[in-house]
Amino acid sequence: MPFTSDKPYQYNYDRKLRAHHWHQSKFLWLAKFLVEKQFSSVEYHGAENIPEKGAFLLCANHVNALDPINMVYGFQSVREMWFMAKREYFQMFYGRWFLMFNNGFPVDRSRADLSSIRFALRILRDGRFGLAVFPQGTRDLERRHPRELEAHPGAAMLARETKAPVVPVSIHLDPDLENHHPACVVRFGKPIRYEEFGFTEGHRYRRELDVATDLIMDRISELWEQDTL
Repeated sequence: MPFTSDKPYQYNYDRKLRAHHWHQSKFLWLAKFLVEKQFSSVEYHGAENIPEKGAFLLCANHVNALDPINMVYGFQSVREMWFMAKREYFQMFYGRWFLMFNNGFPVDRSRADLSSIRFALRILRDGRFGLAVFPQGTRDLERRHPRELEAHPGAAMLARETKAPVVPVSIHLDPDLENHHPACVVRFGKPIRYEEFGFTEGHRYRRELDVATDLIMDRISELWEQDTL
């Protein structure tokens, strides 16, 4: 059996949404191992800001391939999460197995992937899960300030359409790119409620999405700026 395939993986976006919280909590030992292997030290702050119930978006800057695992470990998987992952990961057998077991689903970043967007909306409207999204869409390998990389309006659109609160998260790494095992600080901010975004009921204005995206990135940046590494 080949470990990779050139063909895009055909994900079943019509699958039923089942709660399997034990899946992710069962992998906390592996998350701990990977995080401790990757970083010289890790601090977590604000895990109490993760909502105890209801749907929510977890929006973070993206600086490391382990960011999803790092975040879930940071709040000890108290809520079951779903994750958008670039479709190329699903073309690798081992990547696909791990992602499918831990509620990952593919997104084609080269276009407006309507199947992925509709599935994300269904996850949030279900009301039982959190959904992790990286507004910047790709990793910042230079470990810059979160505002130095353009953010896309996808997360704001999901918040508008579902009224789910957004938990901003900053992932701050030692900026020394020669340090391959940097120190890391993860901060979970207070949820941004739907009312704070100022969306106009019954309308879908692009400028409102841009304002909401700026608000999300501003909150992430405020958390990021609390630490000097």
